Amino acid sequence: MRQASLASGRPVTKYVFVGDFQGGSGVVFHMSTVVPLLKMLTKSVEAHFPEIVDKILIFNAPRIFATMFQIVKAFMDPITAAKVEVYAGVPTGRLLALMDSSTLPVEYGGTNAIPYPLARVFTPRSQDAK
Repeated sequence: MRQASLASGRPVTKYVFVGDFQGGSGVVFHMSTVVPLLKMLTKSVEAHFPEIVDKILIFNAPRIFATMFQIVKAFMDPITAAKVEVYAGVPTGRLLALMDSSTLPVEYGGTNAIPYPLARVFTPRSQDAK
């Protein structure tokens, strides 16, 4: 965030996490994967970044993920839970409300043409599920 503050010439004190779950299907996002993934994400945010995370947007999420999130959300810290938004498609309007179009990739409705690397599929380890 220091580099972002220097580059923009203004203090950057919050960040938005954006996760594209494109390609995740009911097979990939089986309950045995969804619950550990949600636990890992929420534990990480609650433990390390609770005050600097502005929003967490997860989009292109399979229906099972959104359903499981509603269940897990009940057990999350209410402040953290309020920061998480899950969408079935790409919420271009919401993304543009939170960030400048020059930082948003073209495929999501922005003007940033820099290609992003594809992430690996999440596979829970036994300690992630605890």
